[in-house]
Amino acid sequence: MHPSLDAVRPDIARELDRLLAARSGEFARAGRRSAEAARRLAGFAARGKMVRGGLLVLGWRMHGGEEGPVPRRVVLRAAAALELLHSALLVHDDIMDGDRLRRGEPTVHARYEEEARRARAADPGRVGMALGVSAGDLAIFAALDEICSLEVDPALALALARRVGRELALVGAGQLEDVALGADRRWPSRAEVLAVYTYKTARYTFSLPLACGALLAGARPASVDRLDRLGELLGTVFQVLDDDLGMFGSETETGKPVGADIREGKKTLIAREILRRAGAAERRRLAPLFGKRGLTRRDIEAVREAAERLGARQAVLDAAARMAKQAERIAAGLRVDSEHRRVLREICAASIRRRA
Repeated sequence: MHPSLDAVRPDIARELDRLLAARSGEFARAGRRSAEAARRLAGFAARGKMVRGGLLVLGWRMHGGEEGPVPRRVVLRAAAALELLHSALLVHDDIMDGDRLRRGEPTVHARYEEEARRARAADPGRVGMALGVSAGDLAIFAALDEICSLEVDPALALALARRVGRELALVGAGQLEDVALGADRRWPSRAEVLAVYTYKTARYTFSLPLACGALLAGARPASVDRLDRLGELLGTVFQVLDDDLGMFGSETETGKPVGADIREGKKTLIAREILRRAGAAERRRLAPLFGKRGLTRRDIEAVREAAERLGARQAVLDAAARMAKQAERIAAGLRVDSEHRRVLREICAASIRRRA
């Protein structure tokens, strides 16, 4: 997303590896499979871009954290904890979506299912999902414990824990709405789709890490509030571009099968816009393709062609560009030095060019 985030990724990865190695020893008391789950999560998390952890470090730096009382090693622990939370949410999301590929490799529950099949379990699919849910739970609670154990002032630790807990609850609410909307025969309003984007993805991807970093640096509440809004906008743009990749990207770009979002019947802004713009006859032809399990390459191309021809794709991308501009205006008004303002401006610009 930005070189400044890429630069800190190796440090977060090392801290995450340390965190999970230590937890593996603890979990071994429950049994070897629990210790192995920690190692499995470490490998899964290491393949991520660690955007959330990088944004936390950025939020800390741009509010003078390097001259403040909280040392960098503690900040990296917090960044690693957020990355572990992110991994847990992805594991659960893949189960709910029925995805079997993530980052170009089998998902956590798919690996467990295959192992159960080799062990001749009576119901490998159920075992795989149950173990995946358990591994995700393990990661969530370990990450929360890590946040609560940071070597900071107790009042700050409580503020961080409360913020993380609140945002996790909102992610759960966003996920619940997403699943419910997907099962509903009606197509949701634009406001309903945007609410899912905000609470399922945008806030915990951008608002949460930026705010946590600012809190660790001792930023004022008004500054944290501005970062909160900036994060919502950037996170929504991030999700819109993710939808675009899901419809138009290749398996190499997305790490998932081509047309996965169409096959799963995701009620995205672009899907909604296609059906809103289509005439009655075309709508009757296209609507059944969303959620069609036997989706073919020809079906995918039909949806892509309609998105381009009807102007649906461009309309959604234009809306995302306007949100990115709003985010730029908020970034310009932050009381940070010119270098960090430049970094934020570049992140805003890069968000709309995202292709992976």
